Amino acid sequence: MTSSAFSSGRVTGALLGSALAQIVNAAQAYLLVPLFVSAWGGEKYGHWLALTALATYIGLVDLGGQMCVGNQLATAFAQGRNQDFIQTLQRGISIFGALALAAWLVATGAVLATHTSWDTDSKLVILFYSASTAIAVPAGVLMTCYAATGRVVRGQHAGNAIRLVTLAASMAALARGVSQPSYAGVQLVCT
Repeated sequence: MTSSAFSSGRVTGALLGSALAQIVNAAQAYLLVPLFVSAWGGEKYGHWLALTALATYIGLVDLGGQMCVGNQLATAFAQGRNQDFIQTLQRGISIFGALALAAWLVATGAVLATHTSWDTDSKLVILFYSASTAIAVPAGVLMTCYAATGRVVRGQHAGNAIRLVTLAASMAALARGVSQPSYAGVQLVCT
């Protein structure tokens, strides 16, 4: 167990981690849009936005679970109940992983149904991007361990590393002019 004592170093680290996350998120917004438009044109980029908006609804299966599990983990950690901590984490990942998988399977069924008129590329984008979103749900539960154990800065570093790798991979893929399904595959790999 780590010490959860207040320190200016921890506060500074948390603030810097949050600032970096905001900078990376802003960079994604400002740097990627011109690359999207350059790689695919305005109409295809609009199509991409519509498809990914549909796929991100899978994230709604979280239902506040990350917060709930995180609070239970923090309580177990603070009280030194290591076995409860592990069991809560396992249950949280299992439950929200199963919910995300079920949502992804429903989305997959809807996309692959013969009555849809979407082209193959559109179907692949939704399948890959919704898989990425589905993986993020139980992964988010896992990431609550950092905050629950007083390792907020370490959790921010991990999140920022993932954001930076995703940004770099996204920029490289778009600069090469990859197809929309290939780009969705890049996003899935970066998850």
